Amino acid sequence: MYQQLESNLWVPTSNGEVSPAVSMQGSNAVVIDLTIINQNGLATFTVTAQLQESNDLQNWINSAASPSTVTVTQGTANLTNIGAVMKSGATYVRVKYTVTVGASPICITSGVNTSLQ
Repeated sequence: MYQQLESNLWVPTSNGEVSPAVSMQGSNAVVIDLTIINQNGLATFTVTAQLQESNDLQNWINSAASPSTVTVTQGTANLTNIGAVMKSGATYVRVKYTVTVGASPICITSGVNTSLQ
């Protein structure tokens, strides 16, 4: 089942942002769909999308199947199915976005597709 997580989320370079939690509802596989818009065509950004898992919505751990990293130079980087199919036995998942290189915030639109594999 596809669920949109973010629409035009601005992520600063100083710290990361996390998406809302998504219930796996009996699914055990996740695919992240991510679109990154670089508003500053002169800068290069490195963005990490880290899948995180939880069974109680309080304690989050990084998934072993993640992260996926992309370098954005100009314009839009549209990444579909990043990280391929990531297996998860957790009840909930979310995505943590981190900009590790760059001079200004970037804009992210993302979603996850959960399925039973």
